[in-house]
Parts: sequence; structure tokens; C-alpha cells
Amino acid sequence: MTVPRAQPSADEAKSDTFSRWRPKYHLLAVHGWMNDPCGLNYDAHRRQYHAFFQWNPLGNDWGNMSWGHAVSDDMVYWKVFDHPVLEPDRAYDREGVFTGGLFPTDLDGEANGNLTIIYTSTSKTPIHYTLPYSYGCETLSLATSDDGGFSWNKFEGNPILPGPPSDGSAISWRDPYVARWPGMSRALGLPPHQVYGLISGGIRHKTPTTWLYAVNFGDLTDWRCIGPLINIGRSFRPSGADFDMGINFECSNFMSLEDPDGCSREFLIMSCEGVRTGGTTTDASSACIKTQGWMSGPLRIDNAGSAEMQWECGGRLDFGTFYAANSFWDPKIRQQVMMGWIPEESLPDAARHQQKWSGCLSLPRVLTCSSLANVTGSRHGDLSNMGAFAVTPNHGGTFTLHTLGVSPHPNLERLRMRACQTRFGTADLTALKDLRHWVSPITSLRSQQWELKCTLALKGNCKIAGLNIFHSSIRSVNGANVAPDSTRHPLFVLKDIATGTEMEEELQMHIFYDQSVLEIFFNERTVVTSRLYPISIEDISLQLFAEGMEEADIAPLDVQGVIWDGLEA
Repeated sequence: MTVPRAQPSADEAKSDTFSRWRPKYHLLAVHGWMNDPCGLNYDAHRRQYHAFFQWNPLGNDWGNMSWGHAVSDDMVYWKVFDHPVLEPDRAYDREGVFTGGLFPTDLDGEANGNLTIIYTSTSKTPIHYTLPYSYGCETLSLATSDDGGFSWNKFEGNPILPGPPSDGSAISWRDPYVARWPGMSRALGLPPHQVYGLISGGIRHKTPTTWLYAVNFGDLTDWRCIGPLINIGRSFRPSGADFDMGINFECSNFMSLEDPDGCSREFLIMSCEGVRTGGTTTDASSACIKTQGWMSGPLRIDNAGSAEMQWECGGRLDFGTFYAANSFWDPKIRQQVMMGWIPEESLPDAARHQQKWSGCLSLPRVLTCSSLANVTGSRHGDLSNMGAFAVTPNHGGTFTLHTLGVSPHPNLERLRMRACQTRFGTADLTALKDLRHWVSPITSLRSQQWELKCTLALKGNCKIAGLNIFHSSIRSVNGANVAPDSTRHPLFVLKDIATGTEMEEELQMHIFYDQSVLEIFFNERTVVTSRLYPISIEDISLQLFAEGMEEADIAPLDVQGVIWDGLEA
């Protein structure tokens, strides 16, 4: 039976409605609704990257969850296929082929060019952490491919697991992630080639968590539950944060990352549901949202062989609309690489339906164990009250800080091949009449695909600095939403041990804009992803601004930067 696809006509695909806000260098489905990235991995036999994603090829709302597919040689230029590779066509997955992962071997562990997908098969909906959980609504299933991921055969023995550990306490159980985990193998005393699986969810009235499994490398259908990996408690709030870590986890990934000194630390990224922001966790006025989180800490093994990751530091991985992150070890650059889902934030359903598509994937991001040495303090508060950093005291009154680093994939520089380049600096800043407000010349752009990279050395009297993005020849910020997403980004004071001189680190800002998608990286450790939907685009331009705390003849910051206008993929 051939199911008709709800794809736009040739005329609709060329229309302003379809293309007005549609990104050009981000990965997205050819049409329809899409959400979570799935099965990110590298096929060494064919030298290709794979990215799958949750997709509804039949419409522009969530439903009929299938897997779309794209391939790339470099994670920059993607070939996106116009048909789903996995569909909800069995009794055990009739309500959706949900999120999962890819392992680059056959079911028997042979690296012979065959590939295996591990996914959540759903047979009953709705499923939500606030509803009673129906055991068996989420099961674990497999599919294999012998042609590089272009066609798949579901395993005849599906589902291979019938549900979560059957003590009746689970509130959800989905989104398997499968990989090797060097740190866990060391902790458990298992061989380095041991394969592990995570399945995310929560334990009712207790904690969000993710269940850890040991997977038989010679038989990927054989999963042994080690136990719940996380026990931080419901609505756990990191030190100094104005948000908590929620009630339920989705899409958890583990990784061992080395700091610059070669010391390995363990990390978990997870999508958090039921997060409270602002106020307190019991404040009825605080917002309840989804957010992308992370944590790091030591692994503890009890006498029964169960493993637990203890909280040392963590927080939000992105302070904007980014969610459902998935990651993999990229052997070509030898780094952990992550992508996430960027939804149509704040776009009314009527406008979203008219454009015939919804959502895209983020640009690929590199995850690292970031380290700051010889820190003496911060203008943003006490070091002991920054939950996103592991703080280690040194001799001489300084500290070493560790956190999760996030930066754009290095291959993204290929987007600049045909772009126009404009440089700017402190000398370009001019003061307005009150001598407190400083602005750069307005830089006009020819495209809606641009990148900006700059460093700002904030002086002691600098109160605020930022970037205006104009989409009209009337360049006024009156009435504009100048802060659609916001976050605290601490800057630290570093001490030169040789001279004893102390100096605040520079603010590094790296921005990508693509038609309606804005991704901002601060100092390769804080990220904000947002969506901008300009009603009309008469004139695109950028302008840096800064405000001092008092009148001065000298700009309140030093700045050096470059803009690439006309990125192409």
C-alpha cells in the first residue's frame, strides 16, 4: 500500500510562504513536521556521516512518527532523502517509531559495513510523565541495514525489551542511546570494548533518571539492566541557578571527555521535562518548560554492581529553544559531536501550517571538557555559587574551573567559501551625545545567511554590550524584542602566575544566522539558540553597541571582529 505524502506542490515549494523563514544551511526535512535527531554516527566503511530525525511525512504536526534520513561527507553539506526509512508499520510500533540511536555493526557485533538502529517502538499513546504509565506502551526494537542505511529490515524478534524494570515506578522509558563508555568500563572493571545502552525516563515521586544497560557486543539483542544511573531527586536545582533539572529525562547521552591536562571526566547530556524556572520549585508563578541539560560527576559502584553518576556540576546546555540533543564520537576530528532540535518557537500554528514545514536541526556542535586555570574571581558572583563549574582550589589563592565546553564544529568554516568578509574594531566605535552609549557603524548585509565572530574586552565601566540585528531600513530598537532569550554568562578574572597580574577574560561571541535561526556561542561554554521571524525584510544590517556606567571619552570596551555575509551549503 502506498501512503500519499503531504508534501508541498512545486508551486508551493517555490512560494514566499514556504521559503520565507526556511533555513538554507541547516539540516531539515524536505517538508512536514520534524523533531529529534536520531542515530547520529559515522560509517567508516562508506566514509559518510548519518543523521536521522523524527519526521511526520504526512503532515505538519506531531504524529505518525517515522525516521527521516540524511547523509554527508563533512556534516556541512547534507543530502536529505524525500522518503522515510522507518515507519510505524508493525503492531508493536503502530503509534510511532520514536527516537533512538545507531551502532555501526551488524547484530552480532561484526564491523562488516552493516548498520543497526535501536529505537523506541510505541504501541499506545498518549505518553506523558504527568499521566499514569501503561507498561508496554514503550518497548525496545532493532532494525538493520546492509546498504549503508538506505533501506532497513526490522528485527523479527522485536521488541527485544518489553518495557522498563517492572516494579511499577517508571513514568517514561524511551530514547535509547548506545555506545562504548570508557569511564564506565573502568569503574565496573569491564573490557574497554564493552557496549552500554541508556534509556531515559523518570521514577515516580522520586527522580528523573536514565536506566543503564550492559549490551552484549556479540549480540546486540541481549541487554542486561545495571540500574538507574541518576538519583538527583525531583526538581533538583543547581547552586546559583534560577532553574531546576525537572521531573523526567529524555534523550540522555553519556561520554568521557578529557580536560587539557589529559584527565578524564564523565558527562551526561539529557533533555529535561517539567523544569521550573524563576522563583522556587514550588512557586506557582514560575514557568514549567522543557530544556536541554547536562551534568558531570564521578561514577560510584555499589556492592551489588549498580552504577550511579553523582552530581558535581551541571546546568543548561542551551538557554534557548534547542532540545532533544543527540551525540556521537566523531572519529575524523576525534571529538564528541552533538546536534539538537530547533522547533518553530513562537510561530502561531496558522503561520506554521501555511509554510508546510516545522523545525530543523541545529548546526553540529563539539563537546569538550573545558578548563580555566588560575582563576581568582568573577564580576558575576562567588565561585562557590556557580553550579555549572567544578571548582578546585590551587596553591596561592587561585582556582581551576572545569565545565562542559560547546563550540561550532570546525567544518562549518566551509560555509564561508563564497561569503563576503568585513572586519571591524574599537576604532570604529563612536559615542552618542550622552557619552555613555557607544555604537559601531551599521554594517549592511546582502543575505540572511551570515556569521559573526568577535572578542570584546569589557572595561571596568562597561555596563552592557550587545548586537542589534535590523531587518528594516527604519533602524530603531523601540518596541523590538531585544532579548528573546537570556542567560547569565560569567566572565572570570585570571591571574598571570609569572607576573602576578590579574585580568578579566575577554567576552568571545560567535553567531550564526540562517533565515530565521540564530545560534550564539559565548566563550565556547554558553549557548543560546533562538528563532527570529521578521515580517518583512527590507534591509538587513548589524550594529554593535555598548553602554558605560558613566560619561567617558573612551569606549567602555575594546572589540575586534569579522562578519561573513553569504554563507552557503
